[in-house]
Amino acid sequence: GAKAFRTASSCYRGASQHLPKQAAKACPHTLALNELQKSTRLHMHSCDSRRCEINACAVPPAEPSDANGERVQGVLLMLAVAILWGTNFPAVKATIESGVPASVAAALRFSIAGIALAPLLGDVRKLPSDLVWGGLECGCWIAFGYIVQALALQDLQAGTVAFMASLQVVFVPCVMTAMGGRFTPRLALAALLCVGGVGILEYPGASPAVGNMDGGSDFMLASLLALLQPVGFGTSYLRIEACMRRHPDCGLQLSSLQLISNAAIALAWCATDLLSPTREFDFTLLQNAPVIAGVLYTGLISTALTVLLQTRALGKLPATDSSVIVATEPLWAAGFACLLLGETLSSSAQLGGFLILLGCLSNTLLPEDLPTRRVGAEPQ
Repeated sequence: GAKAFRTASSCYRGASQHLPKQAAKACPHTLALNELQKSTRLHMHSCDSRRCEINACAVPPAEPSDANGERVQGVLLMLAVAILWGTNFPAVKATIESGVPASVAAALRFSIAGIALAPLLGDVRKLPSDLVWGGLECGCWIAFGYIVQALALQDLQAGTVAFMASLQVVFVPCVMTAMGGRFTPRLALAALLCVGGVGILEYPGASPAVGNMDGGSDFMLASLLALLQPVGFGTSYLRIEACMRRHPDCGLQLSSLQLISNAAIALAWCATDLLSPTREFDFTLLQNAPVIAGVLYTGLISTALTVLLQTRALGKLPATDSSVIVATEPLWAAGFACLLLGETLSSSAQLGGFLILLGCLSNTLLPEDLPTRRVGAEPQ
């Protein structure tokens, strides 16, 4: 075939130089060359077609991404956490108003929660050391938030303390921005709305103090303690998210470790408080049915269950988005406080709550990068 191809090519060049065009085409060798070239082109085209078909079949169809489904699950889980935490405020306040010190209520609550989730820990010796220390650290931050919350609830309304806790929506993005993260326009708008809502809530007359407080230095101290909640809870969100990113399959163990350190800190606080010479406590109060119900509910439902749900949600949702969703917590807390404790919200407090809810919805529904347009820019 190669010899015939060379012979035909030589004949074709010679014929094209010395013969007329019609004669060259009539040469048998030239005709053979034309047929060979035509056959070669058809064969190459056929090979290319089959190669394209093979390549097309070799590429698997793109599977639909489940990122949106994961985000929806995370949003629903965090919303459930916010509702259950909303019930926690009136439950803790009712227990404290029954005469039980905040330290005793916290020790009982976290001990019950820690015992409930202890079987999930398994053999701690087989767990990674960074997971163990990370879980204990997260529990310390959560315990700090709950301790200042319990102290503030002694002197402030449950709804007021809950609305102050929502400032974590500002604390978390600010910390992430300081660590090199991206503070998106959507989060900026949500944070602005939530801060405005809390500011209106704290306007004089919007959040009356309880007990024998007259709005003086005691009110300022209680407000300061309530404002420390975002530091504890917000930092715990960031640390839990980091732990879940390194160990995505260890959510149950992480939850149990958090409650172990929670219980240890609460028990230490309780022992220090009860050993104080100025503290007088009647242990028979723990036999009252409302106290027992409040301790069991806060330990098993608003603590143990919410820790499980929160840890699961933070494995699917960024801490910044989680903190904004949890900002709905004070609305639930205010509603349950009205139903269970008879607390009422003024019109300014209702306006503040509406702004906080609007901030949560803006972070969930609006696109991450809000559209911006320069003056005089031509439409796309």
